[in-house]
Amino acid sequence: VPPVEVKGISFTTDNETQFHVEVALSSKVLPYIHYAPGTTQMVMDIPNAVLKLPDPEDAEKTCTHRLVRGIHARQEQDSPPMTRIIVDTARVVGYRIDQTNDHIVLDLILPRNATGALSDKVIVVDAGHGGAATGAFGKGGGSVVFEKDVTLAIALKLKDALEAAGARVIMTRDRDTDVSLKARALLANDTGADLFVSIHNDSNGSPNSASGTSTYYHMQDASSRALATCVQEAVMGVTGLPSRGVLSDSIMYQTGFSVLRESRMPAVLCEVAYINNITDRRKLIDQGFQQRVAQAVCDGLRRYVEGTPSAASPSNSSSSPRPFNNPSSSNSTGSGDGSEDGK
Repeated sequence: VPPVEVKGISFTTDNETQFHVEVALSSKVLPYIHYAPGTTQMVMDIPNAVLKLPDPEDAEKTCTHRLVRGIHARQEQDSPPMTRIIVDTARVVGYRIDQTNDHIVLDLILPRNATGALSDKVIVVDAGHGGAATGAFGKGGGSVVFEKDVTLAIALKLKDALEAAGARVIMTRDRDTDVSLKARALLANDTGADLFVSIHNDSNGSPNSASGTSTYYHMQDASSRALATCVQEAVMGVTGLPSRGVLSDSIMYQTGFSVLRESRMPAVLCEVAYINNITDRRKLIDQGFQQRVAQAVCDGLRRYVEGTPSAASPSNSSSSPRPFNNPSSSNSTGSGDGSEDGK
């Protein structure tokens, strides 16, 4: 296939909470978008594309906008060709992407409930599973570790971290008890919560075959995707495990996860580690690790709300960040409880 030509880059603004980037192409191509770890640089990689701007100075644009500081384009590689466009955002933002045969339109928005301070917010913390719904489990050394116990331990520590930061916290459960999936989201909706974060642990059909952390958002919700980005990056700064990416729940279930689908506010589900992996499991049952993860989630929530970097800088994980719009398999069976959507 002949390379696509990137023929122009322009931007427009409607107001201080929206910013539009338009890329003119010679033909249609699917871009891959992600944030560069540890930065607020949104990266758009356009495969099989060569940079053919009429004026080389168009490759560098300075912006004076609440969301965007600048746009930079370069020929990232020649064989195979790939053009990289970096949008230097002032904070992690929500985005929507639209394509025609000769244009890519990237709409950037200020995420919902992402103003003020963390101390202003009401946050629902959801410890996955509970009671008879044990969730996933891992066996080793003659003992069994249940997901419901690990998620509760981390969630309670997260509650303490958020309250220390001044936030109001509502727990879907604070003990080993059954709570239905719909009741968790209903609690968040009825209390008018600003954010929802669910703590889980992953598993699959083959013990010790997968490892790492992933954070899910619902379908293509721009604000929840931004929240998931902040949480995933902060948690990756403390786990020492591979990053499995920021992922849409549509890759797991056709209608997504119930707790994310039914929540009206920005909502994410963090799979901290694989409970059926011996290395991950040893970390999960360590109280020091639980505390670090809880504080990292708190830092990620602060970054989402306040626009400031998370306190924990990201570590060098063993896998590259997965593009947000690349719904590749996470090698996960999830930690289902027998319901139609598993969470």
